[in-house]
Amino acid sequence: MSTRHASHRSEVRLFCLPYAGGTAQSIYRNWDEELPGQVVVHPLELPGRGRLSHLKPYDNIRDVVEYAASVIGEHRDRPFAIFGHSMGALVGFELARHIRAVTGASPVALFVSGYAAPQVKRVDKETHTLPDDSLLRKIERLGGLPPGLTFDASLLNYLLPVIRADLAVCDTYRYVERELLGEPIFVFGGINDPIVDVSALDHWGDETSADCVVKTFHGGHFFIDVSRSLVAAAIAEGLRGWAKPS
Repeated sequence: MSTRHASHRSEVRLFCLPYAGGTAQSIYRNWDEELPGQVVVHPLELPGRGRLSHLKPYDNIRDVVEYAASVIGEHRDRPFAIFGHSMGALVGFELARHIRAVTGASPVALFVSGYAAPQVKRVDKETHTLPDDSLLRKIERLGGLPPGLTFDASLLNYLLPVIRADLAVCDTYRYVERELLGEPIFVFGGINDPIVDVSALDHWGDETSADCVVKTFHGGHFFIDVSRSLVAAAIAEGLRGWAKPS
């Protein structure tokens, strides 16, 4: 969790979900330096990685959402928001739905990044079944592999099951129409993202009765790394009015 502590009602907890194969603590480790002090960043680690590497990663949306909801349930003493990139965006959307259905509570805002609206039909839904070489080449083309990883057999043996499980979460997902969310949705996309067409981002607005704001940034699928400061500024703007000095 963040090194900051939510101690004032003016603070908002921002739960951040990782992309496929990613470790939340690593992806979001410096985000609190980019965001206002009233935004408390909570990297939401999922089983199979980081400090939870001893646990088997989940390969379906239901288990991931139920686990994430249990984590948020332990820290819901303050207003909270959800941010997710790529797979994390899909999980964040279903997580917001789940929390509302089970508890009646809602995040003050949902931030979805690098993922088409859930009702938009995906063409490629078998990524998690690709042979190792083909899968790694595909991820490498997206810029999602650290340099030299393909030559590190032990690290690959550790990461591949997590990557496959995460991709299965997306590949096996089936959209079900439900009651609209009541919170605003902020949608982020990369101008040069090869797998998420910018036109597919607008459809996120069909999932909320509140506002939907779409912003694009320079970069490919992992634009949140190259445009981190601008992404952080957009998050801060979305939380303005909730995260303010006490």
